[in-house]
Amino acid sequence: MTGLMSANLHKQPINMEKKTVKGRKKLPFHHDPSIETVKRSIAKTISYRVVISVLHFTVIYYITGRWQIALGFVGLSSIYSVFTFYFHDRLWDKVTWGKVDP
Repeated sequence: MTGLMSANLHKQPINMEKKTVKGRKKLPFHHDPSIETVKRSIAKTISYRVVISVLHFTVIYYITGRWQIALGFVGLSSIYSVFTFYFHDRLWDKVTWGKVDP
């Protein structure tokens, strides 16, 4: 075991620094939470809307027993909810509270 430990001590240090983004050093496999693209926001909006639509449909169908009412509600709420979530998410991306620098 001491042979393994001494062999590891002689290794050269690994340079963990990558190119900088906006003057910040990035480590490999490290996600910078302060940068989010519009594509990511749109993907999050769509995936969230699908999950919520299924949930809403299930709950409303369970309560009313009528798929037409459940489908109508999901369709109507999808129109305004997609835009609301997208802009809400983009606004939160500009808030620095709770974000950490790498």
